[in-house]
Amino acid sequence: FFVLISQNSGDFSAQEISMTLAEGSVPFAALLSGCYRSSRTGKMFVRRVAYEQMGFEDDGGLLGFCDNVDGEKAWTFTFNSVDPCKNIYARTEATTTFNI
Repeated sequence: FFVLISQNSGDFSAQEISMTLAEGSVPFAALLSGCYRSSRTGKMFVRRVAYEQMGFEDDGGLLGFCDNVDGEKAWTFTFNSVDPCKNIYARTEATTTFNI
């Protein structure tokens, strides 16, 4: 039971990740590339922890794992703290796991 609660709260997830957007993929890609930290407020999408751009938690980049991006599971990127599964600016290739 403890493991289930800990997993659902993101305790076993990576706490910080680094992300680089290719130039031209989204406006101001260089400003949005960098370090992202697991949401301090517990923001989650598809029961997975979201990652917020360090230093710009309220209005910077946001990474989330989505289970239905054109029928596929994928990591997605958005900004301004909106739902990354609904307002997609960039995405990864399809993946069947939560791995980054």
